[in-house]
Amino acid sequence: MVTIRKSKKPDDEVASGDWTFARDIEGQQNEKVILDWSFELPGGGRFTDQAHATLHQQMTFYLRSALDNGVLSVGSLPATMMSIREIAVYMIRRKIDSLISLTSLHSWDFIDHLENQYLEGSFDEGRPRDWSYATAYKLLRPLAQIYELKAKYKEAGIDCLPEPPFDGKSANRVVEIDLGLKKGGGLAPIPDDVAVPLLSRAWEWIRYGLDDVIKIQNHFLQRRSQMPERGPARVKAFEQLSEELRDYKMAIVPDTGQPWHAPLHPRTRVDEEGAVVEVSTVQSVRRLVMNTIAAATICIQGCVGLRSHELIGLKISHVNDPLDGIVTIHQSSDGLMDIFMINGVSAKGKKTDHAWTAGLRPCGTDYEPIPIAALKALCRVLEPWRLLKGEGTKDLLLSFSEAKSLPSHAKHLGRFTAMRIAALQREFAAELLVSKYGLSAQDAWHRTRSIRPLRWRKTFAHYIYRTKPALLGALRDHYRHMSERITESGYIGSDAALLEDLQGERTLEAAQFFLEVMTGHAVAAGPAKKLIAKHANELASSINSMDGDTAIDKALALVKISGFEMWTGTYASCLINILPAESACNPHADLLTGWRQPDFGIRSPTLCASCRCCLILPEHREFWQRRLEENQAIVAEEKRLGGTRSGRSIAERRVAQSHSILKHLRKATASDSDD
Repeated sequence: MVTIRKSKKPDDEVASGDWTFARDIEGQQNEKVILDWSFELPGGGRFTDQAHATLHQQMTFYLRSALDNGVLSVGSLPATMMSIREIAVYMIRRKIDSLISLTSLHSWDFIDHLENQYLEGSFDEGRPRDWSYATAYKLLRPLAQIYELKAKYKEAGIDCLPEPPFDGKSANRVVEIDLGLKKGGGLAPIPDDVAVPLLSRAWEWIRYGLDDVIKIQNHFLQRRSQMPERGPARVKAFEQLSEELRDYKMAIVPDTGQPWHAPLHPRTRVDEEGAVVEVSTVQSVRRLVMNTIAAATICIQGCVGLRSHELIGLKISHVNDPLDGIVTIHQSSDGLMDIFMINGVSAKGKKTDHAWTAGLRPCGTDYEPIPIAALKALCRVLEPWRLLKGEGTKDLLLSFSEAKSLPSHAKHLGRFTAMRIAALQREFAAELLVSKYGLSAQDAWHRTRSIRPLRWRKTFAHYIYRTKPALLGALRDHYRHMSERITESGYIGSDAALLEDLQGERTLEAAQFFLEVMTGHAVAAGPAKKLIAKHANELASSINSMDGDTAIDKALALVKISGFEMWTGTYASCLINILPAESACNPHADLLTGWRQPDFGIRSPTLCASCRCCLILPEHREFWQRRLEENQAIVAEEKRLGGTRSGRSIAERRVAQSHSILKHLRKATASDSDD
């Protein structure tokens, strides 16, 4: 039974800040639920302020009606209140003071608002970024419930939503199909039938169209700078400019023999709201620039996997090479390949410097990887606007606040946001689907719902993994994941074919290592090293007894028969399949074969390094070297600050541990090279 300790008078509800609900259910940790309606709003003020009285009344009525009609239970109130806060913040920021003004299009924009909050946010350190099926569903479901209670609103004489949110789709369908979030799983990649043509068109735009866009933009800016500021003469000058732009001949795509873009004639387009918008020749220049930005971000995110905040955070240099610092080229260890790296900052948990592999080329060639060409495109197309903004602007990306033309003043230039990237990419995709594939505008916009910038990250991961499963380790390093759980579960997900390949990778890793043990060339540190060395002869005998044409075939046969797979990670590999009873992170590993896997919620570098299942290989050296240097800096700061304490600090213990591991790896490597 639920007892509501609250007056039922609507006027009291608007005036009061807190609602208290009793939970008369055995076994509940909290005996009551308290809802605070006077929550703070961005920019100051509280939701209970008189300025928000209409929206406050509508939201309290929703909660009251949902409880009275069995739509909600007390147990779901905290999550529902979280959604109410997000809806209120969104509406107030958009200056929407009543539900009657919140359209279906707004509901889609609300999703972008939420994704921006939970995924791309900003460079705030430690910001929670749990954008899962459960999170999205609980935040979106209340909007649908409000519309379901429309009759109740009408009976009470209170305004409600004018139309179903999300074009009438259920919250579950929106979350699973449009957002690509699965129950019990992570984010899905962008569907191939959208991602493949979109990436192809984006690269075609950059490869064949960029020079035309730059020429057209420069011609527009030069001619505009020579025009009178106002009057008939300015109108006539724009008419002349329009004729010049209409006559411009676009470059030809060699593969098709057709221009990469249609002439800049006046046309109409249908926007996301379904409104028909006239686009003049002059306005088409702005569309070219916006679409170039969209195409470049698609190429970068789709071919590297950068998050939006990582892309937005890139800063250029105002020297001869504007990408100096952003892009560096390293030579591969064998001296055969140039490796292109994108250098920036990521704020996943905390702000850290990162470098992402953006492509390779044979040394001595002039090939330019797609992401690098896309970065150069952003530098070139936005260079006039960085100069206009002045003040030493180093942002790679800038947004335009003027709705129809190109900016003429610095005040019309602003910071880029993750939501802006999403909007530009969807506009680019909608135009592609209409012009190239003959879809209706409505169908095209519907298909673009699946384009969320973060899903490019998953799309890239799936492409790499499908190409070669053995690249999982490189993918993990590329995304800087501290554990294989994030890469495997978060990016490979539940795809049966990929999981089968993943299992094969663990099997191959174990077989290769066992062969190294058998031949005496295994280089390793960690508690499991001694055990492996102790039983090297037995292992060699077991491998030789297996069927197979080659040594690796025999080793693979042993691993498959015995189930001795090896779990790899950034800082250590795990032999839990061989030593389940010795696991420090999973005490139940020896009970059932299916439980023989690390507990990633507990696993950590410190715990693993002391676990008998732990095997640290040369590929893990970079992590331990970085851990050593980071903690040495902390120890130095502790000494500078002074103070007394008993025993060694955590940082000092980590320094000692890292020293020991690196020492063992050096010895093992030296010994192996002597052989």
